[in-house]
Amino acid sequence: MENIYVKLKIPTANIIEKKYLKEFNKTYVIYEYIDGKTLFELTKELETKKIEDIGKHIGNHLSKFKTIKTNKEKLINLYESELKDLVDKLYYVKEYYNNNVNKQLEFIDLERLCKKINEYKKYIYNIESSFIHKDINLNNVIVNNNETYFIDTDGGKVSFRALDFRGICWWTWDGENKLKEQAIYRGIFKGLFDGNIPNDFHKELAFTIIYEFLLKIEEASRNNDMRRIEYIFSKFGDIFNRTNYFEDYKFDWFN
Repeated sequence: MENIYVKLKIPTANIIEKKYLKEFNKTYVIYEYIDGKTLFELTKELETKKIEDIGKHIGNHLSKFKTIKTNKEKLINLYESELKDLVDKLYYVKEYYNNNVNKQLEFIDLERLCKKINEYKKYIYNIESSFIHKDINLNNVIVNNNETYFIDTDGGKVSFRALDFRGICWWTWDGENKLKEQAIYRGIFKGLFDGNIPNDFHKELAFTIIYEFLLKIEEASRNNDMRRIEYIFSKFGDIFNRTNYFEDYKFDWFN
């Protein structure tokens, strides 16, 4: 992981120490401390234009990942298998909840949702796979002396570009600071695509948000956390309703 960032000249926290702990079967890693502020902190301090410019700088760095070539067909097969398991789990969780909890979940049209994710995955698979950070959100980038440093990089993997932005379904939708949070992502996308965000990228992000919903449900189910499942259905139910399940939906704040 560290070698990829060094090779591509993408600033990140360097590893100071790593060691395998045999008694726990775990490996710990200590990273250098990066003095600076997270994007989340900066969205509360800087003007929108400055925030978007920082985003462009981040996107320029992320665009370098596309030079890492991968086996796309193998990756598609892995995602196909995972999606099948996640959808099966979603239906199981809904049925289990209805039969065992004396409360109604927020309504989500699961058939419509699964139809959409099967449609939108084609936009994901049409793009060449590459390396991704995996979790570009407002807390995983630190700015210091006009340079952007990526942290929490241990989850990096081979995937598709849009899946670097799973956190977008938690940010930019609500709250008093949403315009600046939208600005940072708008800047990132502009930097990623050299100023011209492809029209189909709307569909790629639609897939990503539905995929995140499936992952969150699977995680809550694994922990048998019924209250978490209720929250996820409520949070994503609102998103699916306001976007009409992403049918012909465009993120108007891209421009």
